[in-house]
Amino acid sequence: MTDTPVEPLTEEEQAQLLALQQQQAMVDWQEAEANRLAELDHVNTILSAMGGTEAVTDAISGLQSLLDSDGFPEEDRVRVRRILSILNLDAGHYVNRAAGLAIALPMPGADGI
Repeated sequence: MTDTPVEPLTEEEQAQLLALQQQQAMVDWQEAEANRLAELDHVNTILSAMGGTEAVTDAISGLQSLLDSDGFPEEDRVRVRRILSILNLDAGHYVNRAAGLAIALPMPGADGI
């Protein structure tokens, strides 16, 4: 088998290739953006069922304040710690996820690529 030299692309072919690459990048971006927005909608539905992001963060702060206060019965502290742990772990996950998903993906070519 012999190696056949590959002809370099003409300027027209290079321009066509670049246009196709840009078109594919835009299609990929649109798909990724649609997926991001769908996931954000899903996460916001969950947060909405909990009263919204602000309600979740307020609940976490309020419960933490209770734990930090004096004269709070130990039996209640145990329960509040458990609730706070769940809120921090699970509800906090959705709050953080929503914050990350709220940032749009950069459009192809927006940064010179």
